[in-house]
Amino acid sequence: MAEIPATTVAARSADARDSSGILHVEHAGREVLLVGVRGADVIAVHDLSPEGEARYRGSFDAGYWPRHFAVIGDRLHVGCERGHEVRTYALADVLALAPEPEVGLVQELAYASAPLPSPAFVMPA
Repeated sequence: MAEIPATTVAARSADARDSSGILHVEHAGREVLLVGVRGADVIAVHDLSPEGEARYRGSFDAGYWPRHFAVIGDRLHVGCERGHEVRTYALADVLALAPEPEVGLVQELAYASAPLPSPAFVMPA
């Protein structure tokens, strides 16, 4: 896998063709809701209150068409169907994502990448 370092933020906008999938994560007593958004090609991070209310924190670039993603151990694995790769992020980096610095800006997190033709599902081996 190639290591890709974190970089600066980039602007993105919502599109009527965006579609999503969700994943609820509890880690070290913190509950978050991760939402993969195909089209915008991001994963949106939401903090969950004890009452279950979601508060948007920010988004990070998840590769081209994040079809499916899963938390396995201390890593978040994202199958980028149209990007023909699987990206792996440190879950700690995802959970530490800073609040969105400006509306529409997408943050970049460091990740490892492995080529794979059209990954549509991610699961433990």
